[in-house]
Amino acid sequence: LGTGVFKRGGGSAPSAASTTAELDVVRLEIGLWNDYTAKSPIYSPHWYSVVEPYRDTTFSVSDSTSEQGVDDPSIAYMWHIGDVEMGPGKTVRYVFKQMGRHDIDVVKVEILEDGSHRHLGMTKIEVTCKYVRREIRTLSDIDRDLFLDTVGVLQNLPTEDGQVLYGSKYKDKDYFIKLHLLYGANDDCDNWHEGAGFVGSHMALTLEYEQSLQAVHPAASVPYWDFTLESTFYNEENWRESLVFNPDWFGDAAPKNDAHTITEGRFAYVPTKTNAFGESSITNSYGLLRAPWNNDPSPFLTRHDYINGVFNNLKPRGCDGFAKCMTFSTWRGVATCLNTDAHGHIHELIGGSWGHKKDYVGTNATNSSYEIMTGSVMPSALDFVHVTQAMSKELWRSGFLVCPDVCSMDTPEAECMCECPAETMEADAYEVLHEAGVFKTLSFFDSGEERITSAFSEEHNRTEYRLAGKTPEMEAQIWSELVENLCDVGKIGDMYQASSPNDITFWVLHPTLDRLWHWIRLSASHDNFDDTWDYDENACYGHNPDDLQPWTGELFGMPDEGQLTNAELYTLMSPGTDQMPYVYDNYEWSHCTALGYDMTYSGKFESYYTEENFLNTNSNEELPGAGSMTGVLEDSGVFSAVSAVLSSMRNLFTPTTAV
Repeated sequence: LGTGVFKRGGGSAPSAASTTAELDVVRLEIGLWNDYTAKSPIYSPHWYSVVEPYRDTTFSVSDSTSEQGVDDPSIAYMWHIGDVEMGPGKTVRYVFKQMGRHDIDVVKVEILEDGSHRHLGMTKIEVTCKYVRREIRTLSDIDRDLFLDTVGVLQNLPTEDGQVLYGSKYKDKDYFIKLHLLYGANDDCDNWHEGAGFVGSHMALTLEYEQSLQAVHPAASVPYWDFTLESTFYNEENWRESLVFNPDWFGDAAPKNDAHTITEGRFAYVPTKTNAFGESSITNSYGLLRAPWNNDPSPFLTRHDYINGVFNNLKPRGCDGFAKCMTFSTWRGVATCLNTDAHGHIHELIGGSWGHKKDYVGTNATNSSYEIMTGSVMPSALDFVHVTQAMSKELWRSGFLVCPDVCSMDTPEAECMCECPAETMEADAYEVLHEAGVFKTLSFFDSGEERITSAFSEEHNRTEYRLAGKTPEMEAQIWSELVENLCDVGKIGDMYQASSPNDITFWVLHPTLDRLWHWIRLSASHDNFDDTWDYDENACYGHNPDDLQPWTGELFGMPDEGQLTNAELYTLMSPGTDQMPYVYDNYEWSHCTALGYDMTYSGKFESYYTEENFLNTNSNEELPGAGSMTGVLEDSGVFSAVSAVLSSMRNLFTPTTAV
């Protein structure tokens, strides 16, 4: 990590008869490690080495002229870490408390008989001090408990009291929920989701949350949860049995009680703020810190593994989505992929929904759109539910779905429901869905126009949508049923709507996407990646490059010169800048590589594509991912070997005893 060469001898130049051996070359090298990096070094291409704040770092020097295992009492090694004098010794330990770059030097001296020192050699290196985010399963028990316990402090200690104890950086969890509601549950549009602003806003929000944790304990950092491991080592029915959902970690992924809340472990009965009318401009009708369209009166965090009355048949997005994001050569393509393919259905999987007037899927409800549209819009009724469940909020934003202004906590749920008034139900269903933007979303999921066709109408000056192969009468019936079903919101688990920061999984989820983003930015260059952020006149505010976000330079240890734009956040959050206060431990997805996925950046495509769209427009190419290797891997027996490896690795992620 650092090498210094010093030629020991007299002050004059050597004679022609001198040899290299006579020059007695002193070569010193500095090594450094902590409890983690001694086993797994940090990937750090931009710096000589990374040291971590508030963690013991050991420095050692190796000397080319000293005999191994033999200590010479006349030789000493003197260390300087910045302005701090350390040593003497071949090994010293130090705890950094200041972020940024630090100079480390060690001097080899000979202690003469009169007590003076003779300089024999020296070497010097530069290190940078940053927090290191690690996969939560790789943390020591002490560090994992430190993180989870500190999360508990933010859940229970109000901001006002916390700032007295821990300073101005401290904010409680309700601060973050209110911020997420403000930008994600507006009645005009979504300022933080469904657009390019999603990436930077959520990574900045996580950084602010991390700094609040560090106000409580400066050694804390936010780990990441690599949910592609659950996707790889589990199936759709048992991934919620993963070690991470033990009571002392994230808690039960699917509580089996009528309240749909965790009742055991450190996250049992996580509170949801009640009577928040005076603290937040956005609440539900009961005054809880929830999205306005989610009139759930429960005062606790909620989760469910069902959606619209049936078991949710998905699992977290796997290696395919992550590998796909590495194929784009533009920021727009990467941003869309991170928002969709990598992010996947994880919020829906943990949040779920229940309490609908009727469960449309798997019932005998006559002419339910979730049954009728099977084969018309989506391959199955449940596929259609996955797409449409979140669209009720678009009816709310458009004024077609109405919720009571205020309900007291003792108001029966049947009297405090979000419903579509008679005006909505009597209106032309097609016009309701069109104005609410539902067709635009459905069309995106049917990009090949196999089920929904679209064409711009000069007469109406807008895009019109039609169901392929359906009569106008059948279309009208389907649209009417769809409106009826979207008007039946039910109750939505917190992770599946704008109060998602109340769930611990929210905070470990987004660093997983951030890590992927870092890897792409570290791997790409100006020659093979275009980070231009084009202005989109149709985008909601918050998704264009010059749109302001609620953070200032103080988030990065810089002066407050006003709110940062998306473009400024994009620059400051580059993993190659000194302002970024954290790095990730590694950028390896060995389980994905074992399955045949290329987890290196390729940048083959400029524009975002869906799998169906890719196959329609690139008939001579194979879809990127593991599929192109299937035949080769099967013939060579690699699948059998990989299966054995993955089976043994699974023990790392499955508890062997009840916890």
